[in-house]
Amino acid sequence: MKRLLRAAILAAAAFPAAADVVNAESGPSPRWGAFQLSFSTYQPNIDSGTFSLGPNNTAQTTTPYATSFGTSRPLLTQILFSRSAWITEVGTLDVGVGIGYWQVSGHGIAVDSAGNLQSGGSTSLLILPLQLAVGYRFDVFF
Repeated sequence: MKRLLRAAILAAAAFPAAADVVNAESGPSPRWGAFQLSFSTYQPNIDSGTFSLGPNNTAQTTTPYATSFGTSRPLLTQILFSRSAWITEVGTLDVGVGIGYWQVSGHGIAVDSAGNLQSGGSTSLLILPLQLAVGYRFDVFF
């Protein structure tokens, strides 16, 4: 077992060295841009105000988002593609565009004829954030 472990460690240590030899002979790989995939939680700040509902604004709720969708923080997925616009020996300027996807489902808020809040039908909120990105990467370690 120890021999197998030693052989695996030596192979893993030798692989990057072999890859460097190939790159040294063929030159550096061309730079074209970047790709970024990110995941995070998100909850809109809808509940920061007071909302009046119903006829003559008789019913009020201070937490319309939490009442409809709960307090969970659904996952926001984003993707960004960027293209190298300016390449120098010390860095790269990238320009890119991105889009995200976030959705939550819940129950709507309805007001009855007496002005009381009631749970309505199903509803959902979909957010597609768009991005324009400019970034500069230093390619030299100081």
